[in-house]
Amino acid sequence: KSFDPACRNTMSTEESTPTTPPLDPKFAALKEITQEDLETHDEDSENPWLLINGYICDVTEYRFEHPGGEGILSEHAGSDASEAFGNVGHTDFAKKKMENLAVGRLKGYKPKDETEDASSSDSSVLKFVLIPIVLLLVAYFVNQYVKSLGN
Repeated sequence: KSFDPACRNTMSTEESTPTTPPLDPKFAALKEITQEDLETHDEDSENPWLLINGYICDVTEYRFEHPGGEGILSEHAGSDASEAFGNVGHTDFAKKKMENLAVGRLKGYKPKDETEDASSSDSSVLKFVLIPIVLLLVAYFVNQYVKSLGN
């Protein structure tokens, strides 16, 4: 689930190490930026940056144009906005817009482990499917038991 600011496939034919995002040759030339440098570009900075799946995007000018408002970009400035970005149904136009905002890539970035995704989806199934079913079954059997006491 890597993010390419242009919403193109970021997998290249070159080998990528597990500590860097898979790079489209266009983004291989982006400078590496440290986590500490990213964090200085927070909501109080004149030049806020967002980390989106390994890529650091400067949203200084775009924040005033962002259809979702400046607030959501400021909220994530200086930090990892990958999950928030992925959870929103961005249009292809919006994803392509990100291409021009990429100023670097996070040094030492490690893509989220796919097993984490699987375990989080497993826990979602547990929370939203199995628990209600168990509660309904318990309620049913308690109701049957109470009815049998009345007879």
